[in-house]
Amino acid sequence: MNPAHRLAIAEARQPNGLRESTSLVAFSYRQAPTFDFEFSVFGGPASQETDLQPGERVAINTRIDYPTVWGAGLAYRSSDGRLTLSFEWDHVEYSSIFDSLDATSSGEFIPDGDEVHFGGEYAFLQSKPLFALRAGIWHDPDHQDQLSLSGIYSW
Repeated sequence: MNPAHRLAIAEARQPNGLRESTSLVAFSYRQAPTFDFEFSVFGGPASQETDLQPGERVAINTRIDYPTVWGAGLAYRSSDGRLTLSFEWDHVEYSSIFDSLDATSSGEFIPDGDEVHFGGEYAFLQSKPLFALRAGIWHDPDHQDQLSLSGIYSW
């Protein structure tokens, strides 16, 4: 399994030592794992749509690639440290799942998708114990398999 790689760039303090607002830009890459998968299919009364005869067994060995993820993010913290705002974008290569299964000939695919995350936090620094309010929203793309008939049938 490969670890995620991250690069971050930040600015922290003014030359006079006073704290100023902080900005952070980060980039990430997470290489997906690959798994070898083995299973068997047996023929029976419910296998009428296949060419398997009842009692017949077919072993299937395949490799499944999980999606690789590329991302970038921004964060801002106010100079008094109370307010933090963040944004993250991730590009997920869902198409690698069906590509690794050689299922593209059937017309099935999962399109790559973009995830977007927004968040914020407001900290009440004078409270004991420290109290903070956090909120966030995100958009997660539809990553269900789809069917494309282009290239399968010639009209």
